[in-house]
Amino acid sequence: MTSFRIFRIVLMILGIFAAGIATGRYAAPPPVVVSSKMEFSASDGRIITPRFIVACFDRKLQLAPAQKKGLIREAATFIEEVATTPPGTQQRFDVFLRYYPKVRALLRADQYSAFDALVETHKQRMAEILKEGAESKQ
Repeated sequence: MTSFRIFRIVLMILGIFAAGIATGRYAAPPPVVVSSKMEFSASDGRIITPRFIVACFDRKLQLAPAQKKGLIREAATFIEEVATTPPGTQQRFDVFLRYYPKVRALLRADQYSAFDALVETHKQRMAEILKEGAESKQ
């Protein structure tokens, strides 16, 4: 083999390598960015994440895959907002109240009654937490 042929082979291998890098760079899915605001602590000490919220709703409401995708987006924005509010306050409760209609819009009609029961249970728990917080301040 002549040195020119070897040079051409090496050049082709380098070209294929560069094309593979370029293809992989543009075809790969975007990296998942984990924000420190993508979780918050519940009143009982549990760490709440968007996936945890989706899992809870799925267990109670048997969500379809499309509903899970929509809910995880809503849960991420919800958690970012909740993480900025102090625990056990009316501000945090208001964030929950704004979140419920957004979740309800993602559900089917046959899921409404189970969801409404979950919301009522959660509202009662939040009211108890607010009451305990008010009593402890006095």
